[in-house]
Amino acid sequence: MDSHFCSACGEQHGGSNVAPEVEIARIQAKRDVEVAGIQRGEVVGEAKVEAETEIAVAELETSAAVVVAAELGDAASPEPEEPETQAIVVEGPPAEPIETEPSIEPVESSMPEPKEPERKRGYWP
Repeated sequence: MDSHFCSACGEQHGGSNVAPEVEIARIQAKRDVEVAGIQRGEVVGEAKVEAETEIAVAELETSAAVVVAAELGDAASPEPEEPETQAIVVEGPPAEPIETEPSIEPVESSMPEPKEPERKRGYWP
C-alpha cells in the first residue's frame, strides 16, 4: 500500500513512515558492521597463522640444536685443563719512578702582542 498524506490529521498514512535518508543510513551502518566483522576475521586468521608459524619454527630450531649438540657431544674430547700461573721474579735494582706531576714553569708563547686599534677621525671621538 502506498503512503499518502492525510489532509484530515496532517500525517503520513500507509506504507513506511521512515524517510529514505534514514533507511539509507541504516543500510550503510549494517554494511559497515558486516565489513568490520569480515576484516576482524581476516586479522585474527592472519595472527593465528603467524603464531602457528613461529611455534613451528621454534620447534624446528630446538630439535636441530639438540641434534647438533648430540653430534658434538659424541665427537668432543674432554676440555683441556687450564695452565697453572707462575709468578716471575726479576732481580735487580728497583726501577726509577715515573714523574707524573705536571711542571709549573710558564710556557713561552709565540703569539704576537695585540695592537691598539687606530682611531678614526670623524664625527665621533
